[in-house]
Amino acid sequence: MRTPPLMSSKKNAIPYVELLGLAFFLAVLGYLFFTTTPKKALQLATVRSGLTETPEEKEKTTDREAFAAPFSTQPSPARNVIAPGERPARDDFGFVKGAFQVKKGRVRSAQTFADLLTGAGVPYTQVVKLAEKARSTFDVSALQAGKRYRLYRDGTGVRHFVYQRGPERYVAFGLGDSLTVRTGRRPVTTVRRTARGTIEHSLYEALARADADPELALRLSEVYAWQIDFFRLRSGDRFRVVYEEKRVGGEDVGVGRIIGARFDHRGDSYYGLYFPPEDEYFDETGESLRKSLLQTPLKFARISSRFQKKRFHPVQKRWKAHRGTDYAAETGTPVYSVGDGRVVEAGYTRGNGNWVKIRHNDTYTTGYLHFSEIAEGIEPGVRVEQKEVIGYVGETGLATGPHVHYCFWKNGTLVDPYDQEMPSAPPVPDSLRTRYDQLKSELLPKLRPVEPQVASASEVSADMSEAASASGR
Repeated sequence: MRTPPLMSSKKNAIPYVELLGLAFFLAVLGYLFFTTTPKKALQLATVRSGLTETPEEKEKTTDREAFAAPFSTQPSPARNVIAPGERPARDDFGFVKGAFQVKKGRVRSAQTFADLLTGAGVPYTQVVKLAEKARSTFDVSALQAGKRYRLYRDGTGVRHFVYQRGPERYVAFGLGDSLTVRTGRRPVTTVRRTARGTIEHSLYEALARADADPELALRLSEVYAWQIDFFRLRSGDRFRVVYEEKRVGGEDVGVGRIIGARFDHRGDSYYGLYFPPEDEYFDETGESLRKSLLQTPLKFARISSRFQKKRFHPVQKRWKAHRGTDYAAETGTPVYSVGDGRVVEAGYTRGNGNWVKIRHNDTYTTGYLHFSEIAEGIEPGVRVEQKEVIGYVGETGLATGPHVHYCFWKNGTLVDPYDQEMPSAPPVPDSLRTRYDQLKSELLPKLRPVEPQVASASEVSADMSEAASASGR
């Protein structure tokens, strides 16, 4: 019996050619899968294998792609495409731009940490764990109404929550596979601005008219702390200042360093130029603005009573000498030492209340009375530095309101500090004089007022001679 040959029937024959084509198609598809997008690979493999789609199949493919588009894992055109080796762009809080949907808002009155997160779909149990995780870093019950926050969300839900404690500082909470809490600061940029004005009623009012930040008043008082008594400014005083304006996220958030300033006060001009190598301010001749002792022991308060030989005491109800200067300020306002020195007394007496006395050198000693409390660590024998906080404004002892009574001894005698000429700190070192002169040549033209041009005497004479000749002709 003869064995029938294989493939004896065309109907049952195996299409070797088609199998080889299919194998080639799958090989090409697998190779291209790792070098291009799946859709492109399919198109290229189809062309290279010689397979084609019928119009009906093309229509079905288009329908499937349209249905799958919202759920595609490919990055959308709006998202950043990161090239190999390139670092992804991040926002001010450290998160990759385009990787999340970001919701911004402000904390409402009485709104809690749990309200914000559970309202965004975070399970309450996870909120409790996150609050516990944050205990050593940030108290989540300290959220303040009006503060800004951000919710970062992806396809799985909320991944990060950011609470902005201020323009710069923030707390970031992570809700990924593990709970995390970190604090940070947003990057700050600075731009230079110039402000000028004339005082009519107050420095704050003059700055407001100049469309400048009122914080400049405090900055100027710090620069000129040794030269100008900002409690005694008068109408007609003028200022011109070049300063840095701090910006975060494109918004103005405050005043940075003063680069240079000129203040015309009581007929005298005072220059202050910041010199980075010395981290100090100098005048136009290179002399330091810093003195051995400050003019005042606190920032921008109000003088309620000056040094005088005879004054009616508001508590004792009798006339007596007032051998000090009273600065009225809110209770709790920090008071600092006007110079380096050693504490010789710190405690309480019936008349002085809580007070501190500091010996600066063989010539000068200062006293500070009526503190609400003495700063921690301030006690007899301790050395203090200029501008170090030694106590806080109060009304202990014989006082009728919150203020600090400032005493100034020279060679053991109480004197008016405003009548004293304090020695200056060293000038610009000779080794840095060339660099300082370069800085001065850059800043002084910006600080000096533009003077009206006046013709010289020779020019006036020449003009008059020409006019006379013209009239003679």
